[in-house]
This record gives sequence, C-alpha cells and structure tokens, in this order.
Amino acid sequence: MALQDDFNESADKWRALVSGSYPGVPRADSGNIIAVRRLLPLVIADTPAFRDHADTVEAALLILSQSPHARQLAQTAIARNYSIRIGAIAHDSDTADASGYTDHLNRRIYIAPKTDENAALRMALGIAHELAHVAQQEKGFEFSVLKQQPAASIRELLALEGDARAHEFIVALELAYKSASDPDERLLFPNALDVAADTIGSGMSKKVIEHFRPQFPDIDRDEMMARIFKSFYASIPLRAHYEGTILKALEKVDAIDAANPARFQNDFDAAATLKKLGGYAEKSAKYLALDSPQMAGITAETLETLAFWQQKRDAKPVAPTPKKAPAP
Repeated sequence: MALQDDFNESADKWRALVSGSYPGVPRADSGNIIAVRRLLPLVIADTPAFRDHADTVEAALLILSQSPHARQLAQTAIARNYSIRIGAIAHDSDTADASGYTDHLNRRIYIAPKTDENAALRMALGIAHELAHVAQQEKGFEFSVLKQQPAASIRELLALEGDARAHEFIVALELAYKSASDPDERLLFPNALDVAADTIGSGMSKKVIEHFRPQFPDIDRDEMMARIFKSFYASIPLRAHYEGTILKALEKVDAIDAANPARFQNDFDAAATLKKLGGYAEKSAKYLALDSPQMAGITAETLETLAFWQQKRDAKPVAPTPKKAPAP
C-alpha cells in the first residue's frame, strides 16, 4: 500500500522541536498554518549514538518525510523491515569518509551523525541515498564481489552509486520546492539543493545543479536524474573511493573462495544494468553510455592491483615439500 501524503499529522511534534532545528523555516508562532506531511514509519534503533543525537535524528526523519519521492523509496525498506542505526561508519576504502552504508543481509541502514548547522538535512539526504540502495535490491541487484569479475564489480558499484545520487537529488528538489498539488504553506527547506550539491559529492554535479537551478522545479526530472547520474562519473576522488571499496573487499575474500574457479566469473552488462535501474536510466540509455571510456574506465593503479590479485588467484598452490623421516 502506498504511503499517503497526509498533512499535519506531525504538526504538533514539529512545533515541539527546539528552536533552531530548522534554519530558515517559519515557526508555528508566526500565525501561518504550515502543512506538514506525517512521519514515515521508519524504525530507528535505540543506540547510544541515537540517544546522543536524538534531536537531529528526529528532525532528519521529519525533513525526509516531506518528500513524496523519499516516501516512495521508503516503502520497500518499511515492507522489508529495515532499521536505521546511527553511529560511526566502518570505512571500506582509504580514500574517503563514508556517511552511510546499507547492510542488505541484516536489513540495516547505517548513518553517521553530523554536527554542523545542516546536520539534520544532511542526515535526511543520507537516509534517502541509502533507501535508494534498498530499492535497487528490489529491482534485482544482488551485489557481490564473489560473483563478478573485479572490474565488473567496480563498474556495477559505480552505477549503483550514480543512481542513488540521482534519487538523492530528486528528494532535495522536493524538499526545496513545493509541487503544484501541494498546499500553499507547505514545510519547505530552501537550502536542500545546496546541501545536496555537497552530499552528492561531485564537482561536476554542483555545476549541473547550478546551471539548471533557474529552471527548478519545472524541469524534466528524468533528464535531471540522468545528468546527476553521469556527472558522478566525472569525480576522480569518488571513483577512487569506490574502486578502493572493491579492493578492500577482495582482500577479505578467504583463500577457498579466491581459489574457486566458479567465483569471479560474471562480466558487466551495461544494457541490463540500465534496464534494471529502469525509469530515467533506461530512458536515457544512449546518454548514459556505460561502456564508453569515460564511464567504463578504471585507474591504472587499480588495474595493476587487480592484475596482481588475479595472478595470485591463478597460481597453483605449491604442495608442501615432504620431509624425510629422521634416521633411526
């Protein structure tokens, strides 16, 4: 069942939050009747980090709940009983700090808390990003370094990350601008796109957002999602981070799996990937040319590491030299 856009179910809760939780948002004592969508029923685990940042988490959940796109993304996570855990994120590479992670096996979304003035909005967008990853699994993605050739794992991971950022952008767009069907006084967050330009992380994405900002919100959303997706690939640091993620995962593969010839066999299928992502991605398949050098390339350093890893995998194990029995 679709989550309804019921308004003012959360108004009392919003008005009870401490002043300053929502910079730039009109307060209830202004006399205006502000339409607030009801809270998404996402489960937040009661961890020490949650208790330390409870106000920020509560604010982030209310912010997230104002986006219809976020509500749509959340339906799968709610139906599959995912929970959100606040706390430090274990890094999967040495090149960037991770702000979120989704554990599909245990159905948990991990979010690192922030403490800056936009902490709640950053957390809301971070949760939206991870909800997009949950939705990807529902579309048929079962990401595993054991199943694919390592280079194919990198390419699939990049596609999934580009897609999550495209969805993150749409959530920010809806937080910053009301739609034609929204009430006149709807709870808005005008700086959502500025924060998203930062959380999406690509310098090219920032340029794309700024270039098309005069057309917001009346813009072709599918085209904008495709642009954000592709602009992610222009970030060398982000690509290095995700390449590092795969290299770290390969280091953790045990010897039995590494020597198993049935492992690491599948190649990357660009057309199938875009088709599974569906919507904007399938519609813009020619624009999102995942087999092009620009989008399929892997850094020379990573290719060298993968080649060395493959050599070790292909090498036949050396049988132990039998020891002679001691002379009587």
